[in-house]
Amino acid sequence: MPSKRLATPKRPAVSPLGNEGKRGPISSDPRQKQRSPTPEEFVMTEDEIPVDWKTMSMDAKLFNVLRTSQVFTKDVEKLVDRVQQHDHDIEMVRKQLVRNTVRIRNLEEDENESPMKTIEKVESLLAKIGLPKIDYDDIFRIGKFAPRPIILEMLRRRDKTAVLVAKKNLKNFPETKNVFISSELTGREAEVEKQLRNTAKIWKQTDPALKFFI
Repeated sequence: MPSKRLATPKRPAVSPLGNEGKRGPISSDPRQKQRSPTPEEFVMTEDEIPVDWKTMSMDAKLFNVLRTSQVFTKDVEKLVDRVQQHDHDIEMVRKQLVRNTVRIRNLEEDENESPMKTIEKVESLLAKIGLPKIDYDDIFRIGKFAPRPIILEMLRRRDKTAVLVAKKNLKNFPETKNVFISSELTGREAEVEKQLRNTAKIWKQTDPALKFFI
């Protein structure tokens, strides 16, 4: 004699909001209109998330998606805050590394120029603008195309300030009138300066009498 199969009772679908504004079973009567949840009611705890997706109503599914979206949004906001703080810390370290550094552009470069020859050229340039005794930590060229820029790292901030003040004397000598000395910038500062220069060029086209100091 075959054994009888016991019918498994169907669990009623659970809606986030019942017919009376409370969580409860969804009415099977299609004529009875379900109330949509209000924005204030789109807040659920972890154990309130419906598990059985197949038996959910559309309102319940939307409710679950919105709640999950809220959780992801909070996690993303925390991650963005951490990344921004990390970027800020890196930028502070980079500023500290270049605080006593200047960049020299357009100083003539010999073919196969040695590091010692570069140092001699920079020392001669500093003496020419009135700074024969500057204590520096290192002098080297960077880049690929000649004349490559020169990085001058000094030991003290006041020496860097003295170089930036004395650079106006470069225009007094024909061989250095096209040489430029500027404060070394971090990547972010260089990008901001580039944007400012581009903006200045646009304004200069509208009014040639304008002067800018960047």
